[in-house]
Amino acid sequence: MGIHCLFNNLKGSVDKWLVKLSLKKNRNRLTCKEFSEMVHYFIDNELSTRERLLFQKQLEKCTACKEQFQVEQEIVNLIRSNVKKKEVPIALEEEIRQKVKIYELLQ
Repeated sequence: MGIHCLFNNLKGSVDKWLVKLSLKKNRNRLTCKEFSEMVHYFIDNELSTRERLLFQKQLEKCTACKEQFQVEQEIVNLIRSNVKKKEVPIALEEEIRQKVKIYELLQ
């Protein structure tokens, strides 16, 4: 894995950790900034049930957040429709899943 990929993975983990930390304040609403930081996690189905509910609530209440989400979703859909899918060897997929589980346990 190149240094650029490593940096992006680390940055993504830190961003998600910061969002989770801010949500621990037992608030029942997201700020637009928090929403913006969570868009990709929502699209990739990486949020907890509570985070999804807060995200959807903000999506319904804020026009600016709704517009941002629609643009982001459209971009992701375009990318996904133009990217050729390749089969990943089952052994590699399992190895990655195990490493992710270990990483999550260490968090």
